[in-house]
Amino acid sequence: MAAGLAPSAPDYPAIEALMSKILLIAIAFAAAYWLLRNHRRRAGRRPDRDMQRPADPQTEDMVDCAHCGVHLPRGEGIASGSRYFCSAEHEREFRPEH
Repeated sequence: MAAGLAPSAPDYPAIEALMSKILLIAIAFAAAYWLLRNHRRRAGRRPDRDMQRPADPQTEDMVDCAHCGVHLPRGEGIASGSRYFCSAEHEREFRPEH
């Protein structure tokens, strides 16, 4: 190499300025995307549709089988007096023989 002709160092302030601009543009695009997405979501809602929520599925009380203690919905149990059973077999086994 010739004397006095050293390779030039990269211009760091210019690179930093360019990276800052790129980062600012990326943030602006992300913010615009987020705002448009939320606006579309809100614009797609109709007030009358929001007011009418779908009804919750009917819930049913749970009962215990008097023989084995398993929990089951009241409608699926076999009622015998004030007791419930999970199967006809358990009802027969629990019933006192006269």
